[in-house]
Amino acid sequence: MRRIFLLVCLLFLGVVFFQRPVFAQAPELVVIENRSFALSEVLLMGAVSTSNLQFKHCTIRSDSNLTDPEKETLWREKLLKIAGNERGQITMRVQLRFDSCSFSSLKFKQFAFKNSLIFGNCTIDEYLGFQQCALDNLGIFQTQIATAVPVEGLVNLALDRCVIGSLALASNTINASGVEESRVQGFVSIFAPFNNPIPTFGIEKTLFDSTSQVEISGFLRTLEIQDDTIHGVWSFTPTILNKLSIEHCKFTGSVLYEAFNSPERATTLRWKQFSGFRLTVADTVNGANVVNQEDYEALLKTYSFFYNVYSKNWQDESQDACYVEMKDMQTRWYKLKHDQMPSPKTWLEWQLNSFLKTFCEYGTEPVKSLIYSMYVLLFFAAIYFFFPSQPDELGKFRFTHALFNTDIHREDHDKVLANLDRIRNALIDSHAKVPPILAQLGKPMYYGHLQYYRMQAWFLNERDYLQSLHDKWESLAQGKKIMSLVIGGGYFLGLLVITLVSRLLNATALSLNAFVTLGYGEIQARGISRYLAVLEGAIGWFLLSIFSVSLISQILQ
Repeated sequence: MRRIFLLVCLLFLGVVFFQRPVFAQAPELVVIENRSFALSEVLLMGAVSTSNLQFKHCTIRSDSNLTDPEKETLWREKLLKIAGNERGQITMRVQLRFDSCSFSSLKFKQFAFKNSLIFGNCTIDEYLGFQQCALDNLGIFQTQIATAVPVEGLVNLALDRCVIGSLALASNTINASGVEESRVQGFVSIFAPFNNPIPTFGIEKTLFDSTSQVEISGFLRTLEIQDDTIHGVWSFTPTILNKLSIEHCKFTGSVLYEAFNSPERATTLRWKQFSGFRLTVADTVNGANVVNQEDYEALLKTYSFFYNVYSKNWQDESQDACYVEMKDMQTRWYKLKHDQMPSPKTWLEWQLNSFLKTFCEYGTEPVKSLIYSMYVLLFFAAIYFFFPSQPDELGKFRFTHALFNTDIHREDHDKVLANLDRIRNALIDSHAKVPPILAQLGKPMYYGHLQYYRMQAWFLNERDYLQSLHDKWESLAQGKKIMSLVIGGGYFLGLLVITLVSRLLNATALSLNAFVTLGYGEIQARGISRYLAVLEGAIGWFLLSIFSVSLISQILQ
């Protein structure tokens, strides 16, 4: 029987290889194009061939040798006699490559591919699976696989630009594996036992749609996940022995991190990938909808792992953001406790956390409390501005009186002129009485002062707008009219500006003094401002305490 089986195999290969329109042969490669084969025939060719085989635009179908248990047993026994190994596996020593081929389903059981098994731009309508296999290299490129890719027992795996229904990797012999620029639409499971952890596994630029469910568990030495978009559920429970890196990924679904370990110094997990209450327990419970103590404590444990990773790796931005979201979850938990059992204690816990969130992001942003302090200062200063603590020219119609009661200004004007005349006359008298030598020495200063007083008197007499206001407007010359308007407007505008600035400074000083000291100092608050100052002092004490503690915390970090 063995001789007959070998003869059939040789005859089959001879028929295939000598059909020149069907394929072209090179020294180490046989290319087969536009043919239809049963899968058992293809595997037979790979087992007995000494040249690499490349199938192009072929249709490969399942057959009874692989689907019928009895026929499969007989078929495997015969093939094992030709190309078996010590593990009971059928050995493929040549490369099998499928380009632009279509398959109904593919199931490889107990095969050892010593070279490479490659699928490029193929369509697998149902299923691609490997069970108890050993593969030196498995490459799947730009291939659409309808349902699943379960892999058990391989060395190297590469999935590149594929569309995959699901992917299951469960093996103790996985060496280096990766999924790149692919799309996964179903279930993904990656597992390796403790005695043979996966050395390296990577997922890069892969899209997991909303129907996907990703589970990574077991033991891996190195796991690198980069530039992936995951819309489905992500369950992550492995033990990482050497290095874990998850960077530039986008998670839109829930992320379950539970009971896993990784070296903190060799772990890179940017927090912005997981922010927004993506972390979950029990598949669906996250920080936004936690309802029981057990889930709350489990979430705190998960958040603390991320926080410790960021702390050990000096990732301050991720550390603060993780801490803020963890405290947000705590605030919601306090609110839930208050809703279930209302009490002053639970209400104060809830409101204190909300207060800390608003004013300093739970101590992670001391500058925020300082900014709010400035807002409080300006708010109370604005109130004190309209309710002044000291009388000024704007209060009790003083400015109006200054505007309309020009007689008062005329009296002041006359007093200034009389005083100038008195000083000038006193200067002339004193100059006449001093010794001649001193008079000569002081003559420049004497005439300078005398000229100064004369110019002041001339300016008051000739340019004072109040003189013109008592005259009829029509009788004034054009120059006097313009000068009166300019000087009058400048005077009252200056009076208004000075008064407003003075009131603003007083209001600001009172606000600052009350904010930082709970007292008033030289500026006493009167009326309604007295009560507002006490309130401002209490707020200031609270905000400055928060600022101090937050600043010290950041310095210590």
